[in-house]
Amino acid sequence: MTIDELEKLKQSVLGNELEVFKALEFVKTSFENKRPDLWYDKEWQSVSSEKKLDHCTQCGTREGIMVLQHLWHGRTYSGIKSMIQNKLFEDAIKLNPFRLNQEELASLKETKELCPKCERSSIYHRKNKVPHWICTPCGFEFEEPVICADFINPRKILLLQGKHSRKILQSIKDSQKDYIERTSFTIYIDDYIRYKECRDNDITTFCKKCAYMWDVQNCKLCDVCKQKYHSFLYPTCRDCIPKCID
Repeated sequence: MTIDELEKLKQSVLGNELEVFKALEFVKTSFENKRPDLWYDKEWQSVSSEKKLDHCTQCGTREGIMVLQHLWHGRTYSGIKSMIQNKLFEDAIKLNPFRLNQEELASLKETKELCPKCERSSIYHRKNKVPHWICTPCGFEFEEPVICADFINPRKILLLQGKHSRKILQSIKDSQKDYIERTSFTIYIDDYIRYKECRDNDITTFCKKCAYMWDVQNCKLCDVCKQKYHSFLYPTCRDCIPKCID
């Protein structure tokens, strides 16, 4: 699909002229598998030929085939959708935070034997060893545990808090479904258009080797020696780390 067609499709969705799921079907091929159709897209090919240089910007070679390398990639539809849901969820939690009333707190209270030192309940009794009790978390040994009549297990509170959060999230998914889908589609189309436009800050020119190492191996050429490749996680290759320290 051309950029103009994508813009018209986006406006149709925003204007409620077309359902999001039907609009997604029109561009499904373009949205899957990192947009492989762009290699055969005339608009992309035209922009690529104009902006592609005659040398690799990473290793500097002018030999072989040069390719337009995308340094920026659009987000997945599911990722955008989750981002919007999480933002709505954060706003909803601020307006409706988790709270327990006195009646609910009272129902959680129970009598529990605790460690005299750390006051935790993870203790157990030993028949054939003195002292007879030992605390698993802190390792303290003792003869008699402390009896707590109004002990509240924090795990139960966490379970109730999780239930409260899931209830709010499900409410958002049900009540804001149309807004979430339309907004996700709009952002995704904008990302796709940006990808097709090949903006200057989003692209560069690589040789086939550098492109393969970047895309497949997740490695870049060392900025120090310009000879070896290293993972994106590290600033230089292994051989050049001592040089950076010095």
